Amino acid sequence: MLVLLLACVRSNYEIFSYIVRGALRHRDNMGNVETLPRGFVQFTSAGTGIVHSEFNASDKQGDYVHFIQMWVKPSRHGLRPNYQTKSWTDADKQGQLRLILAPTESKEGQAGSAIAINQDVRVYASLLKNGESATLDVGDDREVYVHVIMDTTSYDTEADKTGASPLCFLCS
Repeated sequence: MLVLLLACVRSNYEIFSYIVRGALRHRDNMGNVETLPRGFVQFTSAGTGIVHSEFNASDKQGDYVHFIQMWVKPSRHGLRPNYQTKSWTDADKQGQLRLILAPTESKEGQAGSAIAINQDVRVYASLLKNGESATLDVGDDREVYVHVIMDTTSYDTEADKTGASPLCFLCS
């Protein structure tokens, strides 16, 4: 099997990845080498520049990684590059909106209960069972992006145990 690994150079973006299934392997020029399993959030503030690669951590035929990656322009350019990861359990997200990214200046961003992002954006993750809902009060001056990832009950054995579906993001 031929595996091609490409290193990408990025700058002046806030990039986060949510691992939906499988495991993602990350390497960068800041010395970070990590394998991230399902449910982890990987965050990179590319700032003045970072060289990194990401790939499927499994070398088994038929195993694959499914992850969602979103890019956000930072509130200012020339920031120092930063890399961090954080995870929340399914129970933390079940039936509610769990804040996973918050502005650096916010109390959640400073306290570390959410990953701090250099932009006025909040990102929430939720696992909702059939018939469940979650509510977010949004100001008139805000816009909302909702991303329903998938029906996890037919896709992931860990989710089969919790009966949780679907996984969704709300960005405001």
